[in-house]
Amino acid sequence: MRIEIIPCLQDNYSYLIIDESNNFACVVDPSESEPIIDFLKNKNIKLKYILNTHHHYDHIG
Repeated sequence: MRIEIIPCLQDNYSYLIIDESNNFACVVDPSESEPIIDFLKNKNIKLKYILNTHHHYDHIG
């Protein structure tokens, strides 16, 4: 397992938990999609799960 921190918005982060054995990932609190999708595409990682810890826009955008 590997964890990547993805900057989002102006002052927030999302986290990717990556299973390196199969290149599947879970994203935690994706406040915006573009940085997450860009990272996944560039690294050829498949998103399998999305985990939202709570409902504020800066976590679930």
